[in-house]
Amino acid sequence: MAASRVWIGVHYPHDVALGLAVGAAVAWALMAAVRRTAPRAEGLRATRLRPLLARR
Repeated sequence: MAASRVWIGVHYPHDVALGLAVGAAVAWALMAAVRRTAPRAEGLRATRLRPLLARR
């Protein structure tokens, strides 16, 4: 998709590269946050919040 946007002239290559870098940084930060908070969420399964956390 990114290559096609450059090919048709909608974006410059540096636009696509910067978008990739920003997307990767945000994904990395979110995954780091999820890894830190997952044990806390597992601990909440023993509380009244279980219906909100349980898989269906």
